[in-house]
Amino acid sequence: MQDNNTAATPPSLGAPQHLLDGWYLWLSLRLIQYGCWLSLQLPIALLIRNYRSSLTSDDLGGSAYMIAANHQSALDPFIILACLPWNIFTHMLPYRFFLHNAFLRFFPLRWFLLGGGCFPARPGTRYTFGLGAAEHFLKAGQTIFIFPEGMRSAYATVKPKRGVAELAALPNVEIIPVKILWQRRGYWRRSFTINIGKPFAAQESSAEEIMACVHSL
Repeated sequence: MQDNNTAATPPSLGAPQHLLDGWYLWLSLRLIQYGCWLSLQLPIALLIRNYRSSLTSDDLGGSAYMIAANHQSALDPFIILACLPWNIFTHMLPYRFFLHNAFLRFFPLRWFLLGGGCFPARPGTRYTFGLGAAEHFLKAGQTIFIFPEGMRSAYATVKPKRGVAELAALPNVEIIPVKILWQRRGYWRRSFTINIGKPFAAQESSAEEIMACVHSL
């Protein structure tokens, strides 16, 4: 889950179609993502310090969605998804994640990540990558998970990349902003607070404006 600023060739010119939409990928996406949500409920109950969400199932219609969040920990995508209420989590399935290409070098981690919804952020593999892949998934009604800053960083210290604004400009796409903040509690223990906002259209917004909505939660 990394740099999302890289342009891509259209999906039809990238990976074979079965790597994007094969029946076994449809199945693995749901098995892995359901499994992650269920298995993380107890750890989240132990780690969470404050949870606030204005997002309800009534806010979700026929749009395609991007979850846009700040990024402080490698656990962020798993924690944020598992903090979504069950009815909202299932409504927006499946989820797709930009991934740093380096993670695809390791087998079987590569197959777990691809089967769980990740796709490479940059060229260099046989898989469709970057904004081209994200656009394909959005048009198919799948949910994109994006860190506009493109990397893990201290809160509000990195300028967001333009990729989030380019995807937000697509028709019928809405942003769901999420702010997650981690704190240390002693030497080993960590905890987090999380705020989840309502979806909004951002067709005319810059990456900085979108990120400002995240910070304002």
